Amino acid sequence: MEEIQEKMHLRLIEKKLQSFSGFVFEEHARFLLKIIDSRFTFTRLRIDGKIDGYKRIATKKKFGKEKVIEIYSMYGKEAWTNPDYKKIANDLDDAIDYAKKREYRIKKWSPVINFELETEFRHQMEEKCEELNINFEEINPTILTTKLTTPDKIFTAACYFNATDSPTLPFSTYSCHQLGKRALESIYENQGKPNTDEKFELLKEIVSTILKFSFLDNKVKYNIEFYPTVGKKTNINKDFIYSYKLFDRSFLPVENVKPGNYFSKDKDGYIILQIPNLVPIYSLCIELEKQLEKSGTFNISEALETCYKYSQGLSFKKIT
Repeated sequence: MEEIQEKMHLRLIEKKLQSFSGFVFEEHARFLLKIIDSRFTFTRLRIDGKIDGYKRIATKKKFGKEKVIEIYSMYGKEAWTNPDYKKIANDLDDAIDYAKKREYRIKKWSPVINFELETEFRHQMEEKCEELNINFEEINPTILTTKLTTPDKIFTAACYFNATDSPTLPFSTYSCHQLGKRALESIYENQGKPNTDEKFELLKEIVSTILKFSFLDNKVKYNIEFYPTVGKKTNINKDFIYSYKLFDRSFLPVENVKPGNYFSKDKDGYIILQIPNLVPIYSLCIELEKQLEKSGTFNISEALETCYKYSQGLSFKKIT
């Protein structure tokens, strides 16, 4: 039974990794690589550039021996885009340059990606690495999950990915950026459930938590005059401002979204929700509650469309 549960956990982790992109994918992949091997060291996201992680295999020049390093380069493409193979090729050049400047010999280079490389391109990378005496290992979601080889590591990863039935934490235990992400996940999970009371309770808990964080009266669920205060009291550090859009079967993270309205549209007409504070989550929950009161259920896409139309005259500058 435990073996079946572990396989289910691994499959859920693999699917989530495949759905993540950009900064969010890198964050989760780094976590897995760290619990798989404690020697893995990650560089600072979005700051250090060149490489995204490494393992030092031999660190001192003793008796003429070389300093040896393994290097990881991460790339989580957006679900609706084609892979940027030029970037991956450049990542190898950057890894070589990084090691050369520090007088390390690269033993292995691994592109850590959220998709599978095309066979021809993989062969090109393998041949180039072979010429340089570098081992090549593509690490995609499937390969990454197979590296979780013990029950403890699988359970730790499953908890991190919300892929196990561990106790659900109250929304009040999360930081603002984590609350935003968790609220979207919970709202989506509840959209298909038939119980109207459960939906009301979920939205009520999210709204009450946001108002609590904003030091506002949570007995009053909705007041447009609350927006400026919520914006100021739940302001999120720029390094943790994430954007999401409802795509296919989940909220997917989106990168390179310019600051502006909380709700915007991309070139394909998908609504993008950016969370520099908890105002957009508060606004979305209120619209969903209105739907519940009218019909006993809610539709996230319709609520997002309403929020988008309302937000066109409401900029970040006015409420932060």
